[in-house]
Amino acid sequence: MRSKVQYYLPRPYRLQLRHRQWEFLNEYSLLLRGIGARLPPTWLSRKIRVRLASLIGILRHRFFGFRVKFPKYVQGSSVDDWMHGFNSNNPHWIRAYNDLKEHLAELFRNSYAELSSQELDDLGVARERRNLRFAANRLVILGIGAVSVDIFRVLTEQPWLLATRPILQALVQDGFVDEVLELAMKWHAREFPKPATSTTCVSAPLMSSSFLCSVACRALGFAAPNDNIVQFLWKILENSNSTTIERISASESILRLRAARPENAEGLLTLIQASIGEPFFVKNLVLLYANAGSENWAETLRSLVHAGQHWIIADAVQYGLNSQADILLQFEPEIIQKYYARHYPDVPLELVIDDYQSVEF
Repeated sequence: MRSKVQYYLPRPYRLQLRHRQWEFLNEYSLLLRGIGARLPPTWLSRKIRVRLASLIGILRHRFFGFRVKFPKYVQGSSVDDWMHGFNSNNPHWIRAYNDLKEHLAELFRNSYAELSSQELDDLGVARERRNLRFAANRLVILGIGAVSVDIFRVLTEQPWLLATRPILQALVQDGFVDEVLELAMKWHAREFPKPATSTTCVSAPLMSSSFLCSVACRALGFAAPNDNIVQFLWKILENSNSTTIERISASESILRLRAARPENAEGLLTLIQASIGEPFFVKNLVLLYANAGSENWAETLRSLVHAGQHWIIADAVQYGLNSQADILLQFEPEIIQKYYARHYPDVPLELVIDDYQSVEF
């Protein structure tokens, strides 16, 4: 039976997928970023074996109608070379692609302007909120740069209107690290905008500065590590006034950035002892301690396991002892690709929220 992947990927790409799956998917995801498309390797791994192999395949069949000509693929191809080849091979596709992004950007701006006018009835508010989220979520995939200023305005004034998790991560990956860090600091200081009216902020009661700070902390884990980010995340982690959700997100980002050092080990042990009743947080602390690489760390980890210990903590200790403390960075199990991929949404899962109704352009 002919593979469905064949329909979407030229033979050199398929060979790379077959022989070096995750390494290839990482490279392919970066190459797609070169033309402004953001699709994570995990999402590609789920969809590349069904009839939604890539953003190129999705857009070709749903919007543009152009046959895409892939540039030559060589293992380790530079993003710039691949992007230049793709743009040269597909000028009409690129033009239509950019037109779509501009249309979505216009929809985003117009919708927020309508919501800010406070002249809408309840149905009008619901429509514009839906349009705003739809445009923002699709621009996360297609390229958020065109509306970055507008996005930050909404995040500052009415963050409950957006799906903050994917948007903040996209902003960080697009280089707006200092701006996201500034927002995280404000939210940690409990600077949270007050809704102007109950009509425009249905989600506002469900959102808090603590939640927003935790989302921003998680997004910062996808940045290139620098002293400002690392210092802020450790501050969140060690501050007793930080909420549990903030500390969990900060610890995950420190793990992702591999920013635990031997000098952090003593403080981590103190935190573990003080937080033993919060197993999900302690799990991350244990993994951070294993990554810190302090003297006699293995013996210290073993001493954390005792009768009656929560199984999550005990498992984290075993991961640490088996040099698997980077468990949060590992790829997902193959079963997700084999058995569940066809049931996965057409876009990354975090963008599905509030997209259940169609939007007319």
